[in-house]
Amino acid sequence: MQRHARSRPAVQSVARKRALALAAAALTAGALVGCGQDDASADGAGDATAPASQSTPQQQPEPLRAENFLDRVQAAQREARTARIELQGALSATGLVDMGTPDGRDVRLTMTLSASGMEQTVTLVDGVMYMPQPGAGDTWIAIDLKNPGSERAAALADELEIDPFAQIDDVKGAVTAVELVGPETLADGTRGTRYKVTVDPSLATGSTGEALAGLGLDDLVYDYVLDEEDRPLAVSTEFLGQSIAILASGWGEPVDIQAPDPSQVISAAEAGF
Repeated sequence: MQRHARSRPAVQSVARKRALALAAAALTAGALVGCGQDDASADGAGDATAPASQSTPQQQPEPLRAENFLDRVQAAQREARTARIELQGALSATGLVDMGTPDGRDVRLTMTLSASGMEQTVTLVDGVMYMPQPGAGDTWIAIDLKNPGSERAAALADELEIDPFAQIDDVKGAVTAVELVGPETLADGTRGTRYKVTVDPSLATGSTGEALAGLGLDDLVYDYVLDEEDRPLAVSTEFLGQSIAILASGWGEPVDIQAPDPSQVISAAEAGF
């Protein structure tokens, strides 16, 4: 895909989205790493073929550190698969996520985003993003994220899409430090363990590395609060003057995320994109 040069404000806009996406990825990219059963077994998730003998003491998990932090968190998310999420900041959102199968298929999410007094509902099913058509009742616009069909549709998809799989892959090798802070109690009384995670933007790859390049950032620091199974309860960071926090709850609880009725869906081209 040909990439066009962006002005600095545009780059900063994309970079802000990437920072948000990095945090969001912590909650929604459980299927990215360890796609096969061998990988799942290696990190202790999904291996049901060799139960431990009752006479063999259970091994304690290794301490979380830079080299294994994302692997462990992703394995825990992959095991749980579903969650409720809430985004707090200049852009706020609430929604549900189903991280799909371990090989990255059947990822689904539905979110209502609010910013500057405006709301936008987005549903993602099977790589297609659905948005209500303004002023058209129950009509939804469908944009295939792999083939948006027009520059305008591609631009809209780029603005609204957070691709957690690509983001977490881009940043996995950029985690330089993980510090255990200690016990943490969230506002709703949920208890977890807090970690400070440092990311070196210069080590990020792919579109994330491209977006962050040249912004003069030394480090991105994330606060993670994990439950006893290494599932994120909260992820927060500050980036270019913006505070971002994502809360997660209801890990493993059933969610129902469906595409709109086909009779109510029009293509991006039909909507004039």
